Amino acid sequence: GYQLFNTSFTPLFAGSKILLQTSNIFVGEESNNGNWGWLNAWYDTTKVACATGTSMHSAFLNSYNWTLLSLNHVFDSWGTSAKNINVRASMDNGTCYVKNSSSSGYNTETMTIGLTIMEIAQ
Repeated sequence: GYQLFNTSFTPLFAGSKILLQTSNIFVGEESNNGNWGWLNAWYDTTKVACATGTSMHSAFLNSYNWTLLSLNHVFDSWGTSAKNINVRASMDNGTCYVKNSSSSGYNTETMTIGLTIMEIAQ
């Protein structure tokens, strides 16, 4: 998938919860090879957030699939050490573009995405 974020985060409390949120992220095909867009987050090899889905592809030119996804997930803290939170997005198969990665030339200012990581103490 397309790398959106790889951000270090250190919880203050081992028993806390972590809230992970993103702004809306557009994922679309450049060729009709995939069916499902996805947006996932991990630390190490532990998947902590997942969003998936696709619009009605037959309504669009060449049956290209696209989706608009965001994360709004709470998960258990891994302890008090620093971990990198990795957020990636893609389609399940084929060539796709995410955010402003396409050669089509979007206005970069309107395609800026955000990531919020917040610790919720228990």
